[in-house]
Amino acid sequence: MSESRGSTCPHIHCLGDNSWEDIDRKKNQEICDSCNAPSPHLWLCLQSRCLYVGCGEAAVDHSLAHAEVEKHWLTINLTTSRIWCYMCEAEVFPKRNVPQFIMRERSVISPHGSPTPDNSLQPVTPVQEDGTDSESDEAADILKPKGLTGLQNLGNTCYLNAAIQALSNCVPLTRFFLDCGSFVRTDKKPMLSKNYCRLVNEMWHRKRPSYVVPSSVVQGIKVVHPMFRGFSQQDSQEFLRCFMDQIHEELKQPIKTDSPDIQSDALVEKCTNKKVHAITRQDSLESPMIIDNSSQSEYETAESALSSDKGSMDQNMSCEEENGALIQPQTSSPTVRRSMRLRNKSNVQENAQSTELNGAKLKEMKDTVNMSNKLSSTRAEDVQEFVDAPINTETSPAQRPRTVSGRAMQLSESDRTVFVGSRGIRKGKKKSVKYRSVISDIFDGKILSSVQCLTCERVSSTKETFQDLSLPIPSRDHLTVIQASHGMNPAKMGSCGDVSLKEGWFSWMFGWVRSWFWGPTITLQDCLAAFFSADELKGDNMYSCEKCKKLRNGMKYSKVTDLPEILCIHLKRFRHEFTFSTKISNYVSFPLEGLDMKPYLHRDCVSEVTSYDLMAVICHHGTAGGGHYTSYCLNHVEDKWFEFDDQYVTEVDFQTVENCEAYVLFYRKKNEGMEMIRQTAIELMESPESLMKFYISKQWINQFNTFAEPGPITNNDFLCQHGAVPPSIAGHVEDMVTSMSQETWDYLHERFGGGPACNHIYVCTTCQQELDKIRRRQKYELDTFVQLNEEFQKEDNPNIIYQICLAWFKTWEIFVKGQENEPPMPIDNSLITVTKNGQQILSSSSNYGQMSEEMWRFLFNIYGGGPELKTVYQTDSPPTLAQIAAERQAACSSSPQGEEKN
Repeated sequence: MSESRGSTCPHIHCLGDNSWEDIDRKKNQEICDSCNAPSPHLWLCLQSRCLYVGCGEAAVDHSLAHAEVEKHWLTINLTTSRIWCYMCEAEVFPKRNVPQFIMRERSVISPHGSPTPDNSLQPVTPVQEDGTDSESDEAADILKPKGLTGLQNLGNTCYLNAAIQALSNCVPLTRFFLDCGSFVRTDKKPMLSKNYCRLVNEMWHRKRPSYVVPSSVVQGIKVVHPMFRGFSQQDSQEFLRCFMDQIHEELKQPIKTDSPDIQSDALVEKCTNKKVHAITRQDSLESPMIIDNSSQSEYETAESALSSDKGSMDQNMSCEEENGALIQPQTSSPTVRRSMRLRNKSNVQENAQSTELNGAKLKEMKDTVNMSNKLSSTRAEDVQEFVDAPINTETSPAQRPRTVSGRAMQLSESDRTVFVGSRGIRKGKKKSVKYRSVISDIFDGKILSSVQCLTCERVSSTKETFQDLSLPIPSRDHLTVIQASHGMNPAKMGSCGDVSLKEGWFSWMFGWVRSWFWGPTITLQDCLAAFFSADELKGDNMYSCEKCKKLRNGMKYSKVTDLPEILCIHLKRFRHEFTFSTKISNYVSFPLEGLDMKPYLHRDCVSEVTSYDLMAVICHHGTAGGGHYTSYCLNHVEDKWFEFDDQYVTEVDFQTVENCEAYVLFYRKKNEGMEMIRQTAIELMESPESLMKFYISKQWINQFNTFAEPGPITNNDFLCQHGAVPPSIAGHVEDMVTSMSQETWDYLHERFGGGPACNHIYVCTTCQQELDKIRRRQKYELDTFVQLNEEFQKEDNPNIIYQICLAWFKTWEIFVKGQENEPPMPIDNSLITVTKNGQQILSSSSNYGQMSEEMWRFLFNIYGGGPELKTVYQTDSPPTLAQIAAERQAACSSSPQGEEKN
């Protein structure tokens, strides 16, 4: 048989976690495991984690005996690399086998960050049908640098190319899309995560091209964010926020918690569960609130170009008031904007803390921003940028308390259990649901912002989650204040810290002259200090104290309670006035290694690793009116810095990176102790397999390989609450897990904790029964509604027409069509109503639908809610269409001949 004819071996699924690295390691073995027969003609078993080496027909043929006893049919010759299947009794050709022959290059557990040829960041790509790719290529092919692929500019898309290159060199994120592709399964349009996964595999392919075309990512982001349509220049940081928002929305998984976060309660009595996409020092703490324009000279700062929105906020609520209200959680993906101003202070009185809730409202148009505003951005659960505008204290519709009707629907006895039971749950408080994704695992940190009244000393605190920090660039005067408050000598400040003392008098004199003409050198630590420094609220910027019920002087401060794995820092270089925009081009020095975040941590911070190393920088060249984006990234394979300028990739030295005009910086946690832990795990994986096998999520394995703090083991992404596999992922669960020996599991579990342990993969019958009930409910509601709607369409003159909010109706439609298994919340018509003379009436300009009384009663009896909106016509109903047509025909037939002539 020639290789051009191919093979059709179906037993290649047994490969499991084996890799070409395991095979190369076994090639050094010179004897059979059973009879000590020497090489050549030794055969290696390819069953997952077996790796038994047996002799061939030239000796005792222990390889065949092992296959017949263990039912391990696939084996490879360690001398010729030919693959043979004992069950098919035929040779297997990796390049042309059906189904495709896929084997990873590295072991599942491997150290990361090694600048060696067999690096850990290897794509798991299927073999092409034309045989152009094989995981067993020559060593020269393996030595080819990976990740050094340019991106073609598709018309002012340099902002996107620079951001994608920076994310591509974030090792934890890229390893996820290369090794955990089975988790990238989504039907949410525009499926940007799938398009990005394909792009990453192209960029990190072992036979990569010089550049690729990111057309699918460009088109995908334009679908969900129209602001990026066309060919105008855009802001790279704004794209990053929108892009990661969408990836999070497509890949997020619910995490249901029955009890509140103990640690969060230790910090604040009641905290918001909103995700802050970017944290800045701007406030909208309580209404009334007046922006202090007198502080404009403190910062030379502005937000990202062409991106800011108005924010609104809710009145301060006590914990008792919050517990008594049923608030609808926000689960949509639009980017909403909100503002906050973060400060810190050491004497936090945690016994008098309360929650400051901030409402947010999406605004797609790009507004101009006043210099005094320090802006921030978020997802649907997040905080975003703030514009100098009057603060709207009206609660948004999504935050209004809901009441659920207690009416029961008339159903059969079997269906009553499904519907009434489900609705009974919805009468009370909705179960707290949090969401996580690979984006939140890597980029999310937590921060505690507080405001203390200087009169009653009451502290209002909010614990929020951020994905990037938007730092102000302090002016010369404010820099002096910051350095004096921290006990720092301005003459000693610089990019190298105390190293400047050793450079001699000439360097000192040059630096003094330079600072005289161009101002003092601004460091990244200065920007962080300006961000986290305490600030007094007084004068026109006084704080509205909930306890005093008056405007009081206050103190604002903030501290980090949880550091992210990758810290994204945005320097606010752009400022937008109403008629023009400017850019702050001041040089800000930043460390390539050893960024210490310890001075900004809360005393209850859970992060043990506080040191960061730089891994990527996005730079903007030009002015606020126009410019160009490039990025400098540290390629972990080569351990060298490269400049990514659209389709051009050039090696640079670290001095070039140090002197660049940074706009967005990406820092990665550094923990040298993890290398020893990974090496121990690798050694345990190579030990003889134990009798008991454990399964562990590949997502956590990726965290173990790439994170400085992997956190507890979590298998909840492939196990349900009953410890089995949910029916929805039963078809591809084997691609989501990897197996390991008991020794390896014991070591990892003892080290990191977590779980639950899994020794057997099977479909959960309980979840299957619940899913069947949901399917029956969906079919019942859909069929009944369709029937009622058909009857409604046949009515020519209905006396009563009910109105329903289309936003809620679309949510219900998604549920009954099986796209979601979670029933919608109670009917909410508040979005389509206006208040007139104390009564709620229909807003004619709102987005609503019409239905019959039977259709409304059907939905209302199931979900409750309201308010009820209907239009009642007079008793003397208008004539039907049939009556009008008959009257016209009669009139035409009885008309005089003279009229016809006329």
